[in-house]
Amino acid sequence: MTINRFRARYEKGVLTPLTTVDLAEGAEVSVSVETPTNAQPEVPQSPDIPRSLPGEGLGDFIQRLHEMYPDATSDLPHDGSINYKHYLYGHPRKEV
Repeated sequence: MTINRFRARYEKGVLTPLTTVDLAEGAEVSVSVETPTNAQPEVPQSPDIPRSLPGEGLGDFIQRLHEMYPDATSDLPHDGSINYKHYLYGHPRKEV
């Protein structure tokens, strides 16, 4: 086994080496990730991700999400909290 250590940048789900890496095309490798202690991960700011507003309570935020995405939970079962074992593991369903 040969060990090559190199620095890489992670962007859009892809690790890109910062230097030339001596590997055959299509080679399978084992990757371990070591993040420098002084590096802060960047949190992407996307306008598509709803965020709570200053001074907005949790209930208000949930209500606003429901107004933004009214059909997001329409296909979920209404007895999910009671019959979660049925939906996750196939256990017999409990009548509500």
